[in-house]
Amino acid sequence: MQFNEKNSQMKKLLVVLVSLFIIASCKTSKKAVSEPEPVKEELVVEVVEEPVEEPVAEEVEEPIIIKTEEVEIIEEEKPPVKPTYDFFVIIGSFKNPANAENYKADMGDKGFTPVLLSTDSGFLRVAVDQTNSEEDARTFIKRIREKYPEHKDVWLLKKK
Repeated sequence: MQFNEKNSQMKKLLVVLVSLFIIASCKTSKKAVSEPEPVKEELVVEVVEEPVEEPVAEEVEEPIIIKTEEVEIIEEEKPPVKPTYDFFVIIGSFKNPANAENYKADMGDKGFTPVLLSTDSGFLRVAVDQTNSEEDARTFIKRIREKYPEHKDVWLLKKK
């Protein structure tokens, strides 16, 4: 019996050793078979910021409105007179004569030489320039718009 017991113990020991051998060989083979980890390289990107120029808002020139009307100059204490000019720079239009007179006085205070015009449309126009040249009238309108932004709605009247 002793022999059988020793034999059984030997078998158990042999099984344990074989098991340890197998486990050890699996771990070893696993290390040998696995691929090496890739080397991580850091990518360094240098960002150079260039100054960005803000787009310059181009001033859009307002178109100059042109109206054609029959006009008469209203002079103080005189009857209306047919104008000798073909173009008038209009800075105000009124139905009420008192409002037109007050506005004419205000424009005089700003350094203009305004005249009142009676038109076939029924409006009284306050003109701050009179000329026979459309180009000169347009130039005057541009100067008014630059110097007096509150009068950007100034326009051109052409005599019928």
